[in-house]
Amino acid sequence: MIIYNILAFIALVVFISIWIALDTEAIRNIDSFGEQLFGGNSFLEFFHYLGETWFVVIVGVILVAYFIAKKRYRKMTFVLFTFIGGTIINQGFKFLIERPRPIIPDQLTSYSFPSGHSMLSMLYMMTTAFLITSGMSKTKKRIAFFVAELGTFLVGLSRVAGSRHFMSDVLGGWSLGFAFFMLVVYWYMRTRKKA
Repeated sequence: MIIYNILAFIALVVFISIWIALDTEAIRNIDSFGEQLFGGNSFLEFFHYLGETWFVVIVGVILVAYFIAKKRYRKMTFVLFTFIGGTIINQGFKFLIERPRPIIPDQLTSYSFPSGHSMLSMLYMMTTAFLITSGMSKTKKRIAFFVAELGTFLVGLSRVAGSRHFMSDVLGGWSLGFAFFMLVVYWYMRTRKKA
C-alpha cells in the first residue's frame, strides 16, 4: 500500500514544483523546447480528439454502464471518482492559477494550467487499463498500461503541437492526473481489503 502513497506524493510534488516555477526562466525554457520540438506537428495534433470532453464522456458512460450491468459498484465508483473528481480538480486549479494560454489566432478562452486534455486522458486511460485488466495475466496488464501510457503521452503532446498549451501545462496535467489516479487506486485497494 505504501507504494501508492509514494507515487502519488512524488507526482504531487512535481505538479506543485511546476506551479511554483511557472514564471521562471527554467519553465520558459521547457516551454520553448516543447514548442520547438512538437509545435505544428500535424501527426500529433490528431490525438487531441482522444482527450476531447465528448470522447471522455462517452468512455465514462460506457464504463459506468458496463460496471452497473456487472454489479461491480466499486469499479463504477472508481470511474466516477476519476472522471468527475478529476474534472473538478482540473477546473479548480485552472481558475485558481489563471495562466493564459499561448498567444495564437482563435485561441481557446479558458485558462491554460494544468492541461485538461493531459490530465483527463491520464485519468480515463489509466482507469480503463486498471479496471479492465483485473484478474488478467501480467502480460496483458503490461500491454494495457503501455497503450494507456502511450495514449496519454500522445494526447498531451497534441496540445503543444496545436499551440493550445505550453509544455509545462501538459507536464502539470500529467503529474496532477497521476497523483489523483494513485489516490483513487489507494482508496480502491483499501476498500477491497475491508470488503
